[in-house]
Amino acid sequence: MFCLWKKKKKKPAMTFEELPKKFQKAVFLAEKYAKELAMANKVQKRMMEKKLPRIKGVKIAKKFLPAEVMGGDFYGFLTEDFDSCMQKTETPGIVTYEDKQDEYLDIILGDVAGHGVSSSLVMALSAGIISELGRRLKSPAEVLRYANNDILGYIENSEVPFVTVFYASFNLNTKVLYYAKGGHPAPLLVHKDGVIEELNADGAFLGMFEDEQYEEKQKPLVKGDRVYFYTDGIVEARNKQKNFFGLEKFQKLILANQEETVEKAISNIFAEVKKFCDCGSLSDDVSLVILEIK
Repeated sequence: MFCLWKKKKKKPAMTFEELPKKFQKAVFLAEKYAKELAMANKVQKRMMEKKLPRIKGVKIAKKFLPAEVMGGDFYGFLTEDFDSCMQKTETPGIVTYEDKQDEYLDIILGDVAGHGVSSSLVMALSAGIISELGRRLKSPAEVLRYANNDILGYIENSEVPFVTVFYASFNLNTKVLYYAKGGHPAPLLVHKDGVIEELNADGAFLGMFEDEQYEEKQKPLVKGDRVYFYTDGIVEARNKQKNFFGLEKFQKLILANQEETVEKAISNIFAEVKKFCDCGSLSDDVSLVILEIK
């Protein structure tokens, strides 16, 4: 006795007649995505190309190099004359502001995790939220605390996992830099004698945990000091051998350009990063802001 099993034919995923329609839909979606990405690129570029504030006593240089597939870097500058400042003596990690009418220069640098349209939308949203809070609040730590909860409400359960931010507020009268950070690379304070300090502070990524607290620190700056604010696209830039540019190479490059103007220094640094990658395109945005005390 024996049995014959007839093998069932698999039903094709689509018929020959359906192919043109499926192809047209794929082309439509691809074109739509390309248009959205181009628009997002335009928004990011416009944000990054805003004119630098001209402020007596400091010199600022900035440069941005976009990735091949759009990333989420952003930076911004606020100049305010505060008539009243927040008093937070009872809150750990919050600096007390005794001055009432000093002028401040605020520097914001951030990076949204991921690439593409979603990241660009969160980038624009985050930049807007943080800038608005920066106009209302004086404490960098408080700005990040409120921004964290606002951003969390937008990106929770989305494909964007988090946002990194460094927020600095420089008192132009006392020459003190107040700062807080949320998961962002620590800026490098370079003294005139070549000594480099990392401006670290405790604080998690924005958009990950509700009611996160951010440590705030302060650092007196003197004439000749330079602060390098950057995104991880610089130190994590890779060459064809998959080697990272790295923090050590970045620091050596900074010291090699100490005698240059901030404009020349930033141009030289970007040229070296591009030369190191030697691939024609970057996998992540690269942003750098240099603040020099005159």
